[in-house]
Amino acid sequence: MQISEDITLRNNSFISAQALNDADGGNLSIDSRFIIAFPSSGNGNDIIASAQQGNGGNIDINAESLLGIREGRAREGNGTNDLDASSQFNLDGEVTINTPDVNPVQGATELPTSVVVPEETSQQACEANRESAAQNGLNITGKGGVIPEPGLPLNSLNVTVNGESTSAKTIPEPIETAQGKIQPARGVEITDLGEVILTAYRTDGAGERLPKIKRNCSSS
Repeated sequence: MQISEDITLRNNSFISAQALNDADGGNLSIDSRFIIAFPSSGNGNDIIASAQQGNGGNIDINAESLLGIREGRAREGNGTNDLDASSQFNLDGEVTINTPDVNPVQGATELPTSVVVPEETSQQACEANRESAAQNGLNITGKGGVIPEPGLPLNSLNVTVNGESTSAKTIPEPIETAQGKIQPARGVEITDLGEVILTAYRTDGAGERLPKIKRNCSSS
């Protein structure tokens, strides 16, 4: 039996290849999309290939899913939906159900129902990692450009001249350009108007300081 749509069983309906007396049960082969059996209060909705004194038949089903029906003995008045290939006095037949390997709910993760308080989680993590955190550190390496804190003045240690970093406490050598020598900035000043001025000396008062030289700067 090959059905392109679904097989629906209700109101004590059945598909049967049942045998009586000493005959063997018949074989049923069903190819359908879904097999759906609704609840019943009578004999149930069954697919039967059973026998009495002979051997039970075989039931072979190819479907995407079976709903409301399972392998079992179909007895009068039991009210269950069964796939029955049994024999009363001889060998039972086989029930083979072939469905796709893909399970739409397989691998689904059930979401937790308990509420996690962020403060408690952070506190536990800090307490657990306190000892290991004491042994850890952070080292910033490179050509510079990162000051310890945003509010601190520029440090000449972050200035690279000719591929070498200058010392924080010594005056870096001026850089030769087409417009003349340029002294690398070592500090920063902010005027009352909010203007930012780069200076050739450290504005935190540390290190050596260049003498103030008046220069005339012009642009062409």
